[in-house]
Parts: sequence; C-alpha cells; structure tokens
Amino acid sequence: MKPSLWLPLCVSLAWACVDPRSFIGQGYSVADCFNRELGPTTRFAICLEAAEAGHAEAQYNLGVMYDEAQDVPLDFEEAVKWYRRAAEQGHTGAQGNLGIMYFGGWGIEGDSSKALMLLRNAAEKGHREAAYYLGYMYDNGHGAVKEDDAKAIAWFRRAADLGDHEAQYELGLKYSLGNGVSQDYAEAAKWYRLSAEQGDARAQFNLALMHDEGLGVPQDYGEAARWLERVAEHAESSFLKASAQFNLALMYHDGQGVLQDHTEAMRWYRRIVDEPRYKTSQNTRASAQHNIGVMYFRGEGVPQDYIQAHMWFNLAGGNGNKKSPEARDSVAKKMTPVQIAEAQHLAQEWRKEHGAIK
Repeated sequence: MKPSLWLPLCVSLAWACVDPRSFIGQGYSVADCFNRELGPTTRFAICLEAAEAGHAEAQYNLGVMYDEAQDVPLDFEEAVKWYRRAAEQGHTGAQGNLGIMYFGGWGIEGDSSKALMLLRNAAEKGHREAAYYLGYMYDNGHGAVKEDDAKAIAWFRRAADLGDHEAQYELGLKYSLGNGVSQDYAEAAKWYRLSAEQGDARAQFNLALMHDEGLGVPQDYGEAARWLERVAEHAESSFLKASAQFNLALMYHDGQGVLQDHTEAMRWYRRIVDEPRYKTSQNTRASAQHNIGVMYFRGEGVPQDYIQAHMWFNLAGGNGNKKSPEARDSVAKKMTPVQIAEAQHLAQEWRKEHGAIK
C-alpha cells in the first residue's frame, strides 16, 4: 500500500492549523521564548519556529536573543535579520532596535539617515531607548544629523520620562552645567537621583558631589558617603570606581559623613593601589600612594613604619605626585641607611609586581 503524505489542511492559516509535531502544536506559545523554566534549547526552538512562521513578536524576541547573547552566541548580523523582519511588520521594539543597529553599525553598515527614521518612528510610539538615541544624535551632531540642543533635550526628556536612566543622567548633566538650559542644580539633582536609583554610577557619583557641596540639595555628608560607597563597590568604570574609593577614604580619614576610621580609610586606599595600573588614573593612584605613606608616617590605621612610608612616598613621587619627593626626603632623615635601602628595595619590588604607570 502506497504510504500517504501528511499535509496540513489549511496551509494559509499557520497559527490556526499547525503541525502537531511542532513545539507550537504541543501547546507551547511565543511567550515561552523567554520562559526560564524551559531549557535554552527548547526556548530557542520555540522562538525560531514562530519567527519563521512570520510571528512578529517571535522575530523580535529572536533578534534580542542574538543581540544580547541570550541562549545563543552573540551575533549582531543575525539580530539585524530578525529585527528587520519584525520591523517590516510594524513591530515598535524591532524598529527601535534596528535603528540602534544602524546608529552604531552593529551587524550592518552604519547609516545615520536610516537610524534617524527608524528611531523617530519607534520613539514616537513610546520606545524609550529610541528616544535616548535620538537625543544623543542631536546632542552630538551624529552622522547626517546636525547638532540641535533643543531637539536633544526634548528627546532626552521623553526618554527620561519613560524611565531611561541614561537620558535621566544626560538631563542632570545639562542642568548642572547649564548646557542648552538655564543652570538649575535642583533640577539636576532630581534627574541624577532618578538615574542613580536605577544604578547609574555616573549619576550616583555626581549626586554624591552635590550632597557634599550642597548644590541643589541640602549639604549632607552622610548622603554623599552612601552614594560614593555604591559607586566604589559596583561601578563598571574602573576610573569612576577609583575616584569614589579615594573620596570615601578621605571621608573615613576625616570622619566626614561617617565615623572616623583610619583602618577603613587605609582599606579604601589599598583597594585603589592594588588594582592593575591600567584600571586607575595616574593621578588617583599616585594620590592614594602618597596618602598611604602619610598614614604609615603618622601611624594612622597601621603601626607607624618609616620604611613603609618611605616606600609609598617613593612610589607616589615616581607616578607624578609633586608632594611625595619632599615627604620621602623628610622621613629619610629619621631613618638609617639600612632602612632607606630596604625601603628602596621594597619600592622596586612593588613596581616589578604591579608595574609603573609611566
């Protein structure tokens, strides 16, 4: 008997009549693309099946998967392919993300005109990241877009109102500097705080400085220290993290906003200098080394130790701190030649292990 072929009864209605052997036919839905209770292989297969059948939301989700390396290797070109398919069906998220890809030239040749068109279309429908990128383009005169402060601020504000932390930070920066708007520290602090509460380390750092100086907010050293500690512990930018750590060390040393604690001050200074040299600025690292030398010289938070003080002043001076050579020479007057030789040897060994910045 000739075997019969399996054929769908209604090929034009992909979602009304599905292959029972498919994932969709087994009761899964597009929502399961990101169902973490399912394995990554199953999630991807569900998304792919739905996307290939023309489901815009699945196409968008598949684009996000490749764009953010969720369950699949990072692949911008593949992300662009699926964003484009969904965008052609009017999917706002896909239009916004495709615009971002054109903006940065990720997975596709950069094109500021196409980016502008797609981003504006998505932003007008409430896509917050698209609104932020439009603000960035007008703020910086990106590509074919001419610099326009008014449009930049308008799009940043729209994105900020939608909760975009980067746009909130940019508005805070503009109000604090009076860039394109009247300088208004209270308004700057408002936007910095909204961004900071979402974890933006730049906003956290600037908000700490505003509390430290009483700009737009009541002067509050304790509040400044709390924001600095968040940056010092969690900032992705090593330079920003080191700056926060240095300021926090000063506050613990002086008891400003926190209980005076020289041991804690030393701990923060050591975190700066113990980082690989390329992760901290030369000035911050040299200043921390100098202050460690001062603390060893005075016996603050550590036992008084002229050899250690000499070593740290030597290191700081070699990295450009102008106060350190004089401080090193002063402590040398209290040391024997043998002690000075030992301090110099320790400094040399430190440089071998950690490297000189220069």
